Amino acid sequence: MKKFLHSSHQKIKSIFANIFQICGISILFGLIFLWALGKLENFPTFCISVVALGFSYLSYYNSREKFRLDLFDKRYESYRNCMKFCSYIIQYGGLPDFENDGDARKEVELTMTQSFRGEGFHLATFLFGKNIGELYSDLNKIWGCPR
Repeated sequence: MKKFLHSSHQKIKSIFANIFQICGISILFGLIFLWALGKLENFPTFCISVVALGFSYLSYYNSREKFRLDLFDKRYESYRNCMKFCSYIIQYGGLPDFENDGDARKEVELTMTQSFRGEGFHLATFLFGKNIGELYSDLNKIWGCPR
């Protein structure tokens, strides 16, 4: 955990350093450009716009990271449901015999629906892309019809 926090801190430091460098270079070139045009009275406005650009990039970066973390939670839930179904297959050596146990049948069918059939299939295709959607489709063809 400490290593993760250290690497995260280093990444944030790196992003701030890059933003400050880009802002500094932009202000320097803006000063030279405005001086060449003879319009130095516009320099404060230019500096404010460069700082606003830096803040807008930080906002973009934070929203992108939040979106990535939100997707991780949803992807992990889909993965967990699929692993739950796979644990049934490993536990029973295939789909369990449902003749005597209706509750087990309902539980396995619910797990299949949440992992790779119906809503689980569409969710996984949306979150992961077509390649994982095809793998889930193969799972549905192999295990989709409980007997």
